[in-house]
Amino acid sequence: MSIVLEFITALGTVVAALSIISAFVLYKVQKRDEYLTKVRDSLQLISNDIEELNSLLNFELAYELASSLVYSKSSEYSLQRIFEICNEAIEQKKNEDETKELIKNALGIFGCSFQDALGNKYSNLISDIKQASIVFYPDYKGLFRFSKACSTFMTIVYSNYKKLLLSEDALSELIYIHLVKGSEPWDQFDHFQKSFLDCLVSIVEISRIEKHQKEINCLLDLVGLVYSTHIELSAKEWKKLAQKNKKITLQPYSDVPTITGDLREAEKCFAPIFSHDAIAKYASQVQIIELANDKDD
Repeated sequence: MSIVLEFITALGTVVAALSIISAFVLYKVQKRDEYLTKVRDSLQLISNDIEELNSLLNFELAYELASSLVYSKSSEYSLQRIFEICNEAIEQKKNEDETKELIKNALGIFGCSFQDALGNKYSNLISDIKQASIVFYPDYKGLFRFSKACSTFMTIVYSNYKKLLLSEDALSELIYIHLVKGSEPWDQFDHFQKSFLDCLVSIVEISRIEKHQKEINCLLDLVGLVYSTHIELSAKEWKKLAQKNKKITLQPYSDVPTITGDLREAEKCFAPIFSHDAIAKYASQVQIIELANDKDD
């Protein structure tokens, strides 16, 4: 009888231990599933946000940025002075270099405070991308590096628009060509102001169409490729990818001074799940972005 009791007691102990182990395994599986849900959700959010950032880079944003300068109180004196310079140059037939220099000097006190609701929305989307990407690190450091490169790229594009609107060299050239050369004297300041606004909008739109949009389209292709490759992974495949990512060493940010360099570093972590076609497409799009920036330099 005592043997039977001992057996029952031992069996109960084993069952209890198995229950604990089972509960622990179940807990780990549940936490893993919750984590992977966060990873997938972040991947989806980042993909959507970059698409929305692209949609914000349009005529409306250019107009909002430019008008916030042209109609700001801080720009009033400078613009009035430019109006006078342009009329004097037209009436007195002043030479081009002298006129541009006078315009450039007047632009030196041009207002530099941007008040734009769309710009604030743009900045908020960038912040959302940065926040969402935190969940990738350290298990999926390739996704983290890629997301950071994307947010940095889109930040630079928007910053370049602002810099362009405050570039004394670019604006003095633009004003001379469109508001002085071949023009009749301006009789009303508000007409001049509106034409100046049109000039600012055009310089931003030309920059977007002729330079940035091609690079942005390449970035969107990269985002689509990375998203489609990762989003369909099973829990087992995500686990394998994390294990492989741990064995991959990426160059520190300080040793990679370019965005395309960061995109290439991220690709090292994507290689285990990329097809040959995906690898070729990724490399091609990164190269297009790189060549476009080399040309600008």
